Amino acid sequence: MTVAPTSRSRTTALAVGAGSAAVGLLPWIITGMRLPLQNLWASDVTSPHQMPIALLPFSQYDVALMASMLVGGGALAGVLFRAVRVPRTIGTVLAALIGVFALDLVAVVESAVVTGVGLRRPTGYVATFVTPEQVYLFGLVVIALSATVVALVACSLVVAVPAPGPVIGIALAAATLTDWADALVVRPTTAPPTWSADLLSVSHLLPGLAVGVAVGSFWQRPFGRQIVGAVVAFGLAWIGPTSIAALTGALGSRALLTVPSEFADFAVLLFTTEARSWQVWGGVLIGVVVAVALIVVRSVRARATATTRPPGAASGDGRHGAAASRAQRRRRSL
Repeated sequence: MTVAPTSRSRTTALAVGAGSAAVGLLPWIITGMRLPLQNLWASDVTSPHQMPIALLPFSQYDVALMASMLVGGGALAGVLFRAVRVPRTIGTVLAALIGVFALDLVAVVESAVVTGVGLRRPTGYVATFVTPEQVYLFGLVVIALSATVVALVACSLVVAVPAPGPVIGIALAAATLTDWADALVVRPTTAPPTWSADLLSVSHLLPGLAVGVAVGSFWQRPFGRQIVGAVVAFGLAWIGPTSIAALTGALGSRALLTVPSEFADFAVLLFTTEARSWQVWGGVLIGVVVAVALIVVRSVRARATATTRPPGAASGDGRHGAAASRAQRRRRSL
């Protein structure tokens, strides 16, 4: 990477970063962005429409969706950065990362403030101790900020790191893709469309499929590094959804939240069950097939292009091509 990007390139990169982060929030935006109903809310609220506007779904039941939107936006920024052919310089890469970070940070801070204002407040001497409301809010903020960090890592891998870096960056977001796609189709306040059942029945295949497309698209020499990257990426496509399902399942039990040992045991049980599920393995296997197919197609096309290229072009341009042509003529004359 060079060091002196133009002002227009930096502006474009900044817009790509912020715009991609906003697109990542799309499943939440189309719901109206009403904060989910809270168990620890100060007032008696029975309808989601009575809750305040929040840029993120701050709730222990929606941590997977929150993470998928933040991480997905970061990876999308990296993909769009490459797609629109922004000059890859230190300045433009930093601008894209700043765009992602700025929008995500605004979303986290706004959601934390809105949630904190509405939670119950203890009275009397109890106020001097850590309360469940404070622990709850702190945990959600930590999860949101951690997802933001992963989003920045994913964006950096896709934009600034040679292959297989982009594949691993995309895999980080692909691990949460199922929750993002499901939320885009099924909204919490409206009845799902009739066709949504078909999409939801195959959405678990998306992580493996996305990784397979990424592996096939970025495959290049040296093959050793690409193989290691592919193994890591498909591992994330297996471990990621499994871990998310285990964590969200355990967080969904209010009784376990007060008993850390039982919470951990239940999460481990869910993880081992999900890890053996054919739904997870099926998506990974389909992704491997897609990756191999893309690699074969690209190899065939590359060989076809090489055979139709003139000898001088195949050997190089300018003096190298001319020298190769003279050498061939000498060999024919002998």
